[in-house]
Amino acid sequence: MIAAQTVLVVGATSGIGRVIAEKFATSTSPAFKEVVITGRRKDLVDEVAKTHANITGEVFDPNDLSAIPAFSKKMAEKGVTYTILNAGTMKGMDFSKPEALDMGQMQAELNVNYVSPVHFLKEFITLYNATKTPATVAVVTSGLALVPLPRCPGYSASKAALRAFIMATRSQLQAADEGTNFVSLVEILPPAVQTDLHDPKNQPDLAGKPAPPRTPLDEYTNDLFARIIAGEEVEIGYGFASNNLATVGKAQRAIMAHMPPK
Repeated sequence: MIAAQTVLVVGATSGIGRVIAEKFATSTSPAFKEVVITGRRKDLVDEVAKTHANITGEVFDPNDLSAIPAFSKKMAEKGVTYTILNAGTMKGMDFSKPEALDMGQMQAELNVNYVSPVHFLKEFITLYNATKTPATVAVVTSGLALVPLPRCPGYSASKAALRAFIMATRSQLQAADEGTNFVSLVEILPPAVQTDLHDPKNQPDLAGKPAPPRTPLDEYTNDLFARIIAGEEVEIGYGFASNNLATVGKAQRAIMAHMPPK
């Protein structure tokens, strides 16, 4: 069972992040003294923070890479020892019609899905190892990190890149000199879940089309929260993401076992 008393959820004003933050706030076994949530919009941050006395809201844009060092330091000094990096975006992109593509949109997708979490990891590893504070950073990727969705090549690639980074960095940390690393990395791989990430307002190319099959939010988050609390897994999949982990993920791990750890 995880030992953290203060938890940070980056990207928690809706969907999976919000539900998990509220589950932390209402948990009695173990009890968490504070749950810090972030979002880009103050009205939504305030809305979530008002739901429970032990939720604190911070307006923060994960795309602002220059602000990540100071924010990470603030969170570490606040006593955060379990972080979930959940912020992300997903867009459809059809490269068979390149004249219609918005490459600025793809760059923004890459920044929030991959570059921002990497910056956070660098800061948290530095901070926790310097103070010898045991901590866990859980990073949300996707079942599409293992098998891409053709409609969303940018999203799939960003999540695949993040998974590769997590696997390689975990290997480095585990191979570090004894007594020098205090950070554990967990990867959370959701399937398609019934959240606004998949709504036409966020993915305009889905407008007028039948909704793709998605796992109910409560079903998924009940399973996810129980497994987070148990603290026994470094890869937490569900549904088709679990299937991908059992096939593609198994092959990845087997090949990596023959590589130098760092």
